[in-house]
Amino acid sequence: MILGESIENGCLSYKCPFLQAEGYRIEEREYTEMLWACARARKPREALGLFQEMLERGYRPTLVNYNSLLSAYEKAGQWEEALRTFVWIQDDGFLPDIMSWSTLISACASGGQAEIASEVLERMKASGCRPNIVSWCALIKAHQKIGNWKGAERTFEAMLDDGCVPNEVSTTIV
Repeated sequence: MILGESIENGCLSYKCPFLQAEGYRIEEREYTEMLWACARARKPREALGLFQEMLERGYRPTLVNYNSLLSAYEKAGQWEEALRTFVWIQDDGFLPDIMSWSTLISACASGGQAEIASEVLERMKASGCRPNIVSWCALIKAHQKIGNWKGAERTFEAMLDDGCVPNEVSTTIV
């Protein structure tokens, strides 16, 4: 498969126009796969380039495409870009899903922004999207990153009060 050959170390090894010159039209689902590959490789600049190319070619992004871009910023520790992407998701008419919210909380946690991560979780709940174990663990980690052990403990208690059942990861991080 041509697409498979274009991905190296989790991201593109050469630009998509090469594929175009060979007469290969990149399909929407393939852009999605490439965006996730860039996210896994912590290459947000490449992910954004692909996202913009996708737009230029007339594809309308899906929430999955946006979530992959959000994930690329989260994995690269670029919490401010993740926040901008989250706003972009909403501006484009999408309702963030559990993955969008949890990824944003995790991005804030990676950047040591526990207060912002807490605000995001509150906005998540206010939107009607119920936090899951991933959301709660990301917030606990945000508090731990800045040495706020009481905040981590309070978050764990709030998780229990919310009816979220702890797992091995959540009990280990507290």
